[in-house]
Amino acid sequence: MSSATNKEWLSQIPMFFIVGRSRSGTTLLRTLFDAHPNVIMPFESPFIWVLRNKYGKRKHWTIKHLTSFYHDLYKTNWKFKLWPVDKEKLLSDLLSLEGKTDYLTVCKCVHANYISTFQKKEIKWIGDKNPKYSIRLKTIEKMFPEVRYVHIIRDYRDHLYSMLKVNFLGSVIPEILYQWKYSARTVESFRKKKPEKIISIRYEELAKEPERVFGEICRFLNIPYEPSVLDFYKHEQEIKNSLDAGLLDKFQKSLFNPINTGRIKNWEGKLNEQIIKMADTIVGKYAERNGYERIYKKTDIQTVIRIIPRITIIRLYYLYRWTIGIFPSEIKAGIKRKLPSLPRLYFAIFPQDKKQFDGEQEKFSFRRG
Repeated sequence: MSSATNKEWLSQIPMFFIVGRSRSGTTLLRTLFDAHPNVIMPFESPFIWVLRNKYGKRKHWTIKHLTSFYHDLYKTNWKFKLWPVDKEKLLSDLLSLEGKTDYLTVCKCVHANYISTFQKKEIKWIGDKNPKYSIRLKTIEKMFPEVRYVHIIRDYRDHLYSMLKVNFLGSVIPEILYQWKYSARTVESFRKKKPEKIISIRYEELAKEPERVFGEICRFLNIPYEPSVLDFYKHEQEIKNSLDAGLLDKFQKSLFNPINTGRIKNWEGKLNEQIIKMADTIVGKYAERNGYERIYKKTDIQTVIRIIPRITIIRLYYLYRWTIGIFPSEIKAGIKRKLPSLPRLYFAIFPQDKKQFDGEQEKFSFRRG
């Protein structure tokens, strides 16, 4: 493999992004790519997105800029601190990029320093996984017009159930569903315009036929399919040694099992009728467009009346977040500290939404923290 200090190699090696909502199989897909000998695919870290405003448009890098970028990796990204990297080598490789270099090449240098537990041969792709990309495709495409995308989608009800189990997005049910729909709509629009740049798969198909589905992805990237990637779970101890134990235990317990269908239709019997009606109504036609069958296809007036004020609050909150985004970081941070988070605001307005599970699932709190 070419050295990470080789600016020409870094600028030419292609990159792809895994896009999909959290709890939709993105980590499984990332692990399969990490196990592939021709792909560099680190653990999730949003540093490309987080640091884009400060460095994204830079075309010429001084030692000062590169040193600042290195320190910002650790100051602004707690997930990056979990990456197995040689810090001295990473800094040295970054400093070697002094001069005319674009932002993506600098980011690739960081990825190239990721130390995988799997053996590598000739590297043909660098990959990056971040669920936020699925609702920000337009921005990502403008920043990096040369990248490709591997999209994975999961049944919106299983996605919702899984998100609630780990309290993602503060367990605000309408927001979870709204983001699933927005992501599906965004990807569909992108696929119509640039079908050659994206491949979409369903989590359920990957779980049922991993050889066929991952083989299709490999053909899309023009790399050989390696059957050994499906044995990723046999590297359990090596992977555990490189991860934060608490984080792994909470979010990725299934990472060390063979691919199976045990997480398909987990929502059945776990979500009550009111939640299912809300899910079917919010997601709407994007369920069938992605291969999922709704139970309640006809408009239910009571459900619509229930949804409208909730989605309105969520959209207004998004508008507020977008508005403060135009301010300098110091002012923005001050505003954020003074105003409540979306879950806190949402449950203050709709306290009856705090528990919406039947039976034993009522043990899950819908509050943050």
